[in-house]
Amino acid sequence: APSISDGAGFDFPLVAFTAIFGGPGIHGYGTYTVNGDIGTVVIEGEKGYGLEQILGKKSTSQLGVIPKQVRIVHNRKTQMARAITNQDCNFSTLETLWSKSSETNVTKGKCNE
Repeated sequence: APSISDGAGFDFPLVAFTAIFGGPGIHGYGTYTVNGDIGTVVIEGEKGYGLEQILGKKSTSQLGVIPKQVRIVHNRKTQMARAITNQDCNFSTLETLWSKSSETNVTKGKCNE
């Protein structure tokens, strides 16, 4: 199971986390599971649908590259979280994203070399 070390991630109070993601289960954006003190939200980014459920269609359409998946790991005890994105392309920095975007065909979150 993923772990969150002290000081890693960002503050995310449980009340706010629950207000945004609801309780554990299957949702329109993806899934929310709890294992002990660790809650994991998986937002399916394919075609932007899961992200649209959280961010809204307008905000999602403004993203340059839509991640394939966003995983938010939340420690319910420390009320800290971190987000992990999985993308089709390997972009280690924003600079490489921008240079790759100009060199390749990046459409709807897909990188086609």
